[in-house]
This record gives sequence, C-alpha cells and structure tokens, in this order.
Amino acid sequence: MSNVSPISGDVKLPVRKDQAQYKAEFEAISEDRFPSSLGFSQRLNMLINLAAPGIPNFANGRAVVLSNLNDEWAQADVRRWLDKDDVPSRKDLRNLVRFLVGQLDDSHKAEPWEAFLVYGAETVPSPAASLMSMRTREKRRKASEIIATIVRTHNVPPSSYNAEEVYQQCLMLMDEYRIQPEEHEVQPGHINMIAARLFDV
Repeated sequence: MSNVSPISGDVKLPVRKDQAQYKAEFEAISEDRFPSSLGFSQRLNMLINLAAPGIPNFANGRAVVLSNLNDEWAQADVRRWLDKDDVPSRKDLRNLVRFLVGQLDDSHKAEPWEAFLVYGAETVPSPAASLMSMRTREKRRKASEIIATIVRTHNVPPSSYNAEEVYQQCLMLMDEYRIQPEEHEVQPGHINMIAARLFDV
C-alpha cells in the first residue's frame, strides 16, 4: 500500500494512519545502534590531520593519543572510529569534533564538520575545501624551501636535475617523513635524508 495519497498534479500527501500502524512501521525501520558510515574514518582522519598535526598517524599511535583525551574512551573503540567507519555516540562525536574544530580558526563551526563526518560530501558540502587549499599552498611553499636549502647547501647545479621531478619527489618525501606545512623549521635530519634521496649527496 502506498504511503501517499494522490491529489491534483504531481504532488502527493501522506496517507493518514492509526497509531498502531505508525508504531509497526517505526519498529520495522529502527536500528539498535548508529550504523557505520562509509568513509567516516577517512574524513575523521582528514580533520585530525588538518586541525591537530601534532597527533601522530594511525600507525604511530593516533588511537592511543585520542583515547587519552577522555578516560571513558577505550582504545579499541577509538581504533574503530579511525579505521572501521564506526561512528561514535552523538555525545562523543560532538565533543571530539568541538575539540578538533577548536584548533582551527573561528570561521569553522563544529556542526557542519559533524554532519560532514557522518554523511560525507555527497550530502553535506565539505567544510575542508578552503582549508585543504590553504594547506596545499603551504605544503608546496615548504617543499620549495627545502629544495632551495639543499641546492644552496650542497652547491647542486640547476642543470643537473629535473626541477619538476625533484619537486614532486620532495612532496612525497614530506608525507613519508610526516613533515607538516605548519612547521616553522624542518629538522636538519629530515633535510639531510631528503637531500640523500633527491640528489644522492
């Protein structure tokens, strides 16, 4: 039986039902827990990367650091948030998002981020667009600084390398060594490792 009744044109109104019907339909669609959300973990990790670069990645203890924020959060639960698209309770999600968004500038609000994490960009516009663009620019600027430092320090002739290839390799090495665009100075050890990989010096 259709849940709508036809009226003039293409517009349809809901069919009036008794309370027993409403109750039966509600029980039929009810779920015991909030379902997993495809891509939730990826979006949550992106927010963490953008808002809190001091928190390590998943392989290096991200779940441990986050679980230490709240004594009620078990590491196993946090790992599922970060890796299994498991959505926290409404309270835990709200508190985590408020904490992370609080690390950003005042133009970012918790509610749009919370909706984006749960439902994704197909339903909610991504609040990360402007932030990603700014972060990308900063990362590219940092890569250029690293290359310039290496070339100057080791007297690398400009004609001895392909600038675009070296630039792209430097961006990948920054990810490998977890060099953040926000870092004021890159550690000398990282610069030496990148120099060895790019120019064999």
